[in-house]
Amino acid sequence: MLCGDFNVLPDVPAKPGDLNCTPDEKKRLQAILDTGFEDLYLRVNTASDPGLNYDFNPRLEPTARLQLILGGESVAASASKVWVDREYRDTVAGLGNPTWPACAPVIVDLGDPL
Repeated sequence: MLCGDFNVLPDVPAKPGDLNCTPDEKKRLQAILDTGFEDLYLRVNTASDPGLNYDFNPRLEPTARLQLILGGESVAASASKVWVDREYRDTVAGLGNPTWPACAPVIVDLGDPL
């Protein structure tokens, strides 16, 4: 498994000069995927459900993901549920300037492969 904030928007078309989705960034992410890793979120969910909004605003509908969990075929085959814990990004009560965390965890349930 390879997990983290890749700072690449896998669900957004490449755009020269657009941070997080330049052709070079997309090419580098694809090079990782070409080694046999698979995006576990997309393995379990449809591409029309990107899971997290890029603007980091919990009031907006999800549009894209920066956080990825990648796994090889044996791990991917056992992924039963993958989701972004959006509740983690709720506003923080008690702060002078209420805000939300900049990102939310991606969680994977692994079970026995089918």
